[in-house]
Amino acid sequence: WTLNDNLAYGFDRMHTWMALSHAQMPVDIVGERQAAEGALDQYSVCYLTGPNLSISAANRLKQWVQRGGTLWLTAGAASRDEFNRPLPVFDGILPADRGDVVKLQAHTSSGRYLAALAAKDEVKWDGGRASVLSAKQTLMAHANAETIASFKDNTPALVRGSSGKGTVYCAGFLPALAYIKTALDERNAVQKKIDDKAVLSAEEQDDAALIERSYNPWRFPADVRDLILLPARNAKIDPP
Repeated sequence: WTLNDNLAYGFDRMHTWMALSHAQMPVDIVGERQAAEGALDQYSVCYLTGPNLSISAANRLKQWVQRGGTLWLTAGAASRDEFNRPLPVFDGILPADRGDVVKLQAHTSSGRYLAALAAKDEVKWDGGRASVLSAKQTLMAHANAETIASFKDNTPALVRGSSGKGTVYCAGFLPALAYIKTALDERNAVQKKIDDKAVLSAEEQDDAALIERSYNPWRFPADVRDLILLPARNAKIDPP
């Protein structure tokens, strides 16, 4: 349903995986059909990005949370079913009332052009900050929920709450987009100095050597990674 409309959700999913992998956190990709068949039973935490989720997977996921699982939902995640109809399955377990998702800037190109996304807002929390890119969703935290991060206007940007024996995190933005874009911006700044034939510091000369070897960025923001890691760490998952 997001094809040719906004690929940002897929890139948020991809770089959530990357952030977890950078921290040596054991992480697998689980498909909707697998989730509907009970594959999540062997996992402690589920990271879910993207507006569409099948009804069968959603029902199984809700049961999994209430039995003790930890669920991470980014902006608009699992808000519509496989037919693009509103999906109310999670309404009773969310720690916040979610508003409509606002498409701030669509991204329909490849990953290397994610640097073209412009920050439309900023999220702050104790120990870090992140840009709001591509999509944003308003959150109204429930009375018994915890607001972990806020937008510039001090409204909730990341809320955590309990449901049954489980835990649900609701984000009103796409955190992993900020993770990759920050790294791309760092790389592109050095690339520009190389292109402009500017004098490079010793550190920038080392960076230039890395640029010659790969297009991939390497300097990722630890504060954004730590935010993404919150569910896994609070679930007591230790890297091997």
